[in-house]
Amino acid sequence: MRMTGTALPGCRTCIALLLLAFMALAGGCAKQGDGTPRTSENDTGDNQITQSQAPQTTVLPESPVPRAREPALGDSADTARADVGGILFEFTKEAPDWKLIEGYDARKGHDFTLVEDGQGVLHLIYNDYHMQTFHCFQKGDGSWSEPRFMVVASTNRQGYWVGTAPDGSLCFAWKEGVFSPERSHYCVLHIMYFRNGKWVEDTKSYDNADENGEYQLTVQWFRIEFDALGEPHFFYYADEFAFFSDDYFADSRCGLYLDGRYLALYDITGQVTIALAEGVGDLANDPQRSLTEQTVYFYIDSGNVYHLIGFDRDSLFSEQYPPSYTRCLHSYSRDGGKTWEGPFIVFDAADPISRISFAEDLSRNLHIMAYCEGSDTASLLTVTLTPENYAGETGTPEGHFGSVSMDEVLRDLPYEERKNYGNLSFRDILLDSDDVPHYIAGGSWSDTFRDITRIEENAWAIRDIEKHAEGAELVAMFLRRSGDFIMLAKEADITGTILYYAEIRGNHW
Repeated sequence: MRMTGTALPGCRTCIALLLLAFMALAGGCAKQGDGTPRTSENDTGDNQITQSQAPQTTVLPESPVPRAREPALGDSADTARADVGGILFEFTKEAPDWKLIEGYDARKGHDFTLVEDGQGVLHLIYNDYHMQTFHCFQKGDGSWSEPRFMVVASTNRQGYWVGTAPDGSLCFAWKEGVFSPERSHYCVLHIMYFRNGKWVEDTKSYDNADENGEYQLTVQWFRIEFDALGEPHFFYYADEFAFFSDDYFADSRCGLYLDGRYLALYDITGQVTIALAEGVGDLANDPQRSLTEQTVYFYIDSGNVYHLIGFDRDSLFSEQYPPSYTRCLHSYSRDGGKTWEGPFIVFDAADPISRISFAEDLSRNLHIMAYCEGSDTASLLTVTLTPENYAGETGTPEGHFGSVSMDEVLRDLPYEERKNYGNLSFRDILLDSDDVPHYIAGGSWSDTFRDITRIEENAWAIRDIEKHAEGAELVAMFLRRSGDFIMLAKEADITGTILYYAEIRGNHW
């Protein structure tokens, strides 16, 4: 209503007060823009994830660190922050809903692999002690199917591989030992796919034995990667023994192969290397290491570029056993492995590297991390390689969490707070649906499970994930199609191995 000159006395004063109050409210609302929730563009429908934007920052005398954030939906109230020596840590505890995996025989099961297919269904693959392989999957109501026998794998988990094919179906590959009078003992690789509720074996078997019969080939471990056309490619390490040799072991050799093509030749100890494919370098391989500790990795990215990542044999750190190395190499091929460019040095550390992990983001950048256990200078090494320059000149490695510097900045904190940030044992890098790197630390029976992300500069968020039981061990962790993380953990009792899984948020800011 429009005001006229006949308004009641005092009305102008009231209007002025109302205007001042309105301006004050408007000014307060304008400061809350950075806390407005947003929805990840990578998720649709029921998989949408609501999260807050990146926290604001303020400049301190030594380095920029973010202000404290408001707890996101579902966060634990138990959040601690430490800002010492220019390093900021934000520590949050999370208690996930651990669920028991039922249906398998805990007395016989081992070598467990949990994987998600293209439809979001979880599958569990495991061996018994007779090397028989079984499969069960999670049904729509959350229960697990009865385990069904699949094949007899000739060895433990090094004898088979589980993954997802490009069409989203579960893929299982295994090696079969074959003996014939003409060729002695050799290995044949098989693949089958889980489609429409049943396993269907590929009609093609992959016989990569020596066709001339001069050597008998035994595959020690193998991996499969699919190319842009959906074709599988076998990357494996095999022993070769001279079948018609007077000195059986003197003429024996080992090899690193890709689809039957030699990449490198080793002696029987695995320590002497001859690069047979130009550009791959002298990649170290210790045949005595377990499958999870292999030192050479093969990967085909979404642009159909082949990658080899491994340790440089010439960087052997002689003071440790099993053999450890201080330099990490990378080579790549743009023609399906026929020719290679490299090797390029990714990391050249002062200390032995205990573990390598890598992940590709949506822009085809390759994120690589290395863990140097107990390093005084940098326990965590990170680098990002771009598709335009995989050679690495544009990716400058960074080092974080040196033990000496960490002891220095944490020494004045109470013990209960120091233990939150010290002794970080990094094992894997995972990228969430926003391509934020998550560094997974810990996971042994004696330490906690931790998810560590870098907020900005030298500011880090540490999420302590509560175990389901004391002494539990983290077996695996991976990103689901929904954008959240799945953890598989195990514990042992008098009946055998008990498995639990839990789902936690991938984007937790």
